[in-house]
Amino acid sequence: MTKLQIDIGNNSIHEQDKRLIEACVNSIITGRIDQLKLILENVDSKKRINPINKVHNALYKSCSDEQKTIWDYEINSLTDDDSWIASSFYTILTDADRESIKAAKISQSSNIASLGSCFATNISNHLKNLNYKNTYTLRIEEAANSPRLIDLYFNPHRVPLDQKEDWDNRFGIQSKHITEILPKIDLFILTFGVGWDLVDKDNNICLNLNSVKSRLSNGELKFDNPKPEKQSEHISNCIQSIRNLNSTAPILITLSPVPLSGFFGLKHVYLANSISKSSLLLAIEDARKKSDFIYIPTYEIITSLAPILFKEKIWGEDGTSRHPNNKLIKLICESFINLLQH
Repeated sequence: MTKLQIDIGNNSIHEQDKRLIEACVNSIITGRIDQLKLILENVDSKKRINPINKVHNALYKSCSDEQKTIWDYEINSLTDDDSWIASSFYTILTDADRESIKAAKISQSSNIASLGSCFATNISNHLKNLNYKNTYTLRIEEAANSPRLIDLYFNPHRVPLDQKEDWDNRFGIQSKHITEILPKIDLFILTFGVGWDLVDKDNNICLNLNSVKSRLSNGELKFDNPKPEKQSEHISNCIQSIRNLNSTAPILITLSPVPLSGFFGLKHVYLANSISKSSLLLAIEDARKKSDFIYIPTYEIITSLAPILFKEKIWGEDGTSRHPNNKLIKLICESFINLLQH
């Protein structure tokens, strides 16, 4: 039987701690989990080895059950749960969030609207397939689905008159549709997708997309990612614009898991995407302190939980590596509908 011996070199470690580490590792190597459990159960809590994971141990042993959540424990509790998505919704959302959603008394005859890019469209399509026929999608270009741009979409009076035609041509839908639909809506889903904005040298959003390639190359245009506090301000403005037209319908915000399609600049698209999603999450969290909306954790379910719990390939729908599995989106929508009705 092979045993591990630890060479600590010039580092200082108590001999008893060293023997304990060796015993634990050797138990793992030899598959003696029963022995490992026995060793750990008999470790004196006052030993110096324990402070290595002091905060972690405190979470396990000290914090109240109502407030602590442990990654491994939460994942294990969902592993054999066929309704893991519904369970995730239930545990991640607060009691107040769930009550607000149920209080809307959404039914198959309710008017539901989603605003955003392809992910918002997928949500609407699945809701329609679940017999929520009065579901509308206000589609915004996938690469432009940012808080700043949607804030501008809700407030078209800010668009310079000489750029009105460029504005309408860019989106294919007119902002006036918002004012026509929103007052009749029983539930509104707002999906943000990107943090980056295509701007000019004066940091104004680019509305005229003619010769974009050459204008990017010569530095006339660039991609800008506003700081989270500025993104938060745009999100709050969006919520206020909705409330000006509809004071009662629950507003749900989701973050699209679909990554950036591409990026022009010094950052690789992978890194640019991480920056984009991270800044949006920070902005949404900040905006929740001052605005009336509920954050629905679809992003976390797809990017953090599904890689562990979903039994099929997560990405690759429609022949693109960026789009999540259609079946997974359907399960999310079904679980969300269950949340609406119970």
